[in-house]
Amino acid sequence: KHSGRSRGLKGRKMGIIGFGRIGREVAARARGFGMSLVVWNRSPLKHVEEDVLVCEDVLQVAREADVISVHVGATEKPLLDQSFFESMQEDAIFVNVARGNVIDEDALLSAMDKKNIRAGLDVFQHEPALAEANFSSKLAAHPSVVCTHHIGAATTQAQAAVGQLVVEIVKEFDRTGEVLHAVK
Repeated sequence: KHSGRSRGLKGRKMGIIGFGRIGREVAARARGFGMSLVVWNRSPLKHVEEDVLVCEDVLQVAREADVISVHVGATEKPLLDQSFFESMQEDAIFVNVARGNVIDEDALLSAMDKKNIRAGLDVFQHEPALAEANFSSKLAAHPSVVCTHHIGAATTQAQAAVGQLVVEIVKEFDRTGEVLHAVK
């Protein structure tokens, strides 16, 4: 039984990789738990609150944070590789709800075993296609992983929010000719 050894979140440091709209919402929730914030973003950040430490690179986030949450788009090669996971603190928590290819899964597995890192994962590098029922992954089977099957946006609330965002994007384009949230 391990329930008596949990540290809780109050007073811990939340690292957010990808500080766009979703990352900022995660930050608001982390503040609600009394967590301080360290963040990294691919593009320069504007209008960052003064209580947020903006890191130079992802390795600084790994060194600084007790809990790391990932919210970036897909990458050609893993953004979070062996050096990232080796830089994480002992007993840290790692959450990936972004894209599976953002992380080096073997490096995460190794760090989990060496540093007692625990992970919450909604995405994997080799997820099954929509119609497939079988899924096998050493990472998903690890006892320190809690996983879901890529259902981060599979709620009626999330779908309504996406619909509203599409309406806002179309209105802004009609008004200004600019596309909100364009990925370049």
